[in-house]
Amino acid sequence: VAIMEESKSHALNNIKNKQRRGELLAKLQSEKKKSKAKKRRQRQRQEELLGDKAPPKPTPQTIEILREPDETVVQPNDDEVKKDEADDEYAGFFRGEVPPRVLITTSPGRPRRMVMTFVRTLMEIIPHSRYVTRRKYQIKEICKFASQKKFTDVMILDMTRGKITCGLTLIHLPGGPTATFKLTRPVMPRSIRGHGSMSKHVPEIILNNFTTRLGRRV
Repeated sequence: VAIMEESKSHALNNIKNKQRRGELLAKLQSEKKKSKAKKRRQRQRQEELLGDKAPPKPTPQTIEILREPDETVVQPNDDEVKKDEADDEYAGFFRGEVPPRVLITTSPGRPRRMVMTFVRTLMEIIPHSRYVTRRKYQIKEICKFASQKKFTDVMILDMTRGKITCGLTLIHLPGGPTATFKLTRPVMPRSIRGHGSMSKHVPEIILNNFTTRLGRRV
């Protein structure tokens, strides 16, 4: 069945006519849906007839199940990692000793309106943040200025042709680390239908499966 579906998909890609390709795709999806429903009904009848002796349900092929074991995953009782994290660059944040202050800037040149809208949104979300115009200053000069003004981090939004496509660079001062993130289709709060007013709560980021040594550092 898998070989047959693969063959049909390959034949579908060779069809140049868009309308014909769409019709065959809809037909293929309908056949696949009917096949799944037929297998589900057969399994239900087996369970009704055999009861506890019925064959076990097939394990769904999810990303979590298919993920190969990673030796770099940190175990919850790893004392060495806990000691390192208790004395790293961000320990003061988590102990509440150092309030984070973020300097936000953009790539060199005059930022477009969409980028500035995103900057204003970040300033509303991130406490103690401030926007500084990049002009033609190099990253080293921006970081030196931010350190003198007692900022703890620098956030740089990169843009190409007025669109935020390159991502976001986060630099921890004074000696790093530096991380670069890719932004995919960011949505501004005002673009969300029925959005409410932003509260004054400190924001939190939910990170799933960041369990390796590098992931915990991120």
